[in-house]
Amino acid sequence: MALQPPQWIQGTTVIDVAEVVLEVEVDAGDNVARFVFDLNDGPDGVHGVVTLGRVAMGNNIVLPSAIVAKRHLRIEVRDMTVVVTDLASTGSTWAFWSDRPPSQIRKPTQIAPYEAVYVGHYKVRVGIVPRTR
Repeated sequence: MALQPPQWIQGTTVIDVAEVVLEVEVDAGDNVARFVFDLNDGPDGVHGVVTLGRVAMGNNIVLPSAIVAKRHLRIEVRDMTVVVTDLASTGSTWAFWSDRPPSQIRKPTQIAPYEAVYVGHYKVRVGIVPRTR
């Protein structure tokens, strides 16, 4: 099931990080995994950081593929927006935008909720969703 932005977050500023979580969906083509991470009130407006890579050490999510770097992608929630950063991979991180052509991620880049970011052949989608109690 593909992630869909909750109606109440669209066009709304969410301030209380205790009410939301970061949801990361990883699609490997034949298998989809969903991960949920708590957010917190961190320094400088950073509410959460998740890293993806080929090895377990230093990463929250492991993507077992030779074309994925050991530490490949950083997902950061800053002031309730999602920012992705390629962590010096060899160029296999791409964003597929809903309103413009695909582009390679080379620097910290803000993405809209649920837009696809490709890490090697893995499709990664990220959203900030209401916490279920």
